[in-house]
Amino acid sequence: MASTPAGGERVLARIDTHSDRVRFGVVRVLRLHAPPRARRPVPPQRPRGLRGRHGVHRSLRAEEGVSRIQPRDGSREGGRTAVEDPCRAAEGTVIDLETKQEGNTILVKLSDGEDLFPGLEAACRKHGVENGAVMWGIGMLKDFEVGFYGPAGYEKRTFEGRHELIALHGSIAMDAEPRLHLHVAVGRADHTVHGGHLFRARTCMVNEICLVRFEAIRLRRVLNEGTKLRELVLEP
Repeated sequence: MASTPAGGERVLARIDTHSDRVRFGVVRVLRLHAPPRARRPVPPQRPRGLRGRHGVHRSLRAEEGVSRIQPRDGSREGGRTAVEDPCRAAEGTVIDLETKQEGNTILVKLSDGEDLFPGLEAACRKHGVENGAVMWGIGMLKDFEVGFYGPAGYEKRTFEGRHELIALHGSIAMDAEPRLHLHVAVGRADHTVHGGHLFRARTCMVNEICLVRFEAIRLRRVLNEGTKLRELVLEP
């Protein structure tokens, strides 16, 4: 019989008989498997995902003394010990926040999709800014609302798409309401500019914002009956 080519399940083989007649037949090639390798011993503290339904690794018997699945420690979240997060917004939203401080100047970076106001408030709490100012901000915004203050109050307008953040300024008074008083200027794709009092906003792509902390200046806001605005009051 001719040699059998490797890799096939069925081959056409040539068979020579004693009568010198040649005929063809189909011969099944049996594929031989290598002998199984010896299994390595299973460590006692095998990860729970590799254990069987009875709390031990499926290749071992329960009586062989393999440790069962340990109960999950409720004091740990996601593999890390649960601690109070200084970057957690008042509403309970965890902020993806990066900050760096030099003296009384704090640089803040907010990532795509973050809520601008909780993010800045979280940065203030993290660095102990009770009174201060938002000096500048750049990046992009989306899903934001601005207002123009007219005789009947604020005339609000909402924008949904991405806009270039041209300018961001305001005051910080963490013991007052509102804590942040921000004004904004944004640019559209057609190079027109809109702006006004900022009520809410969400970061698009990235925001880079500079804060300054006041040491001696104390800020609070008091309702002015004439203007109907909660105006800034500088305490001595």
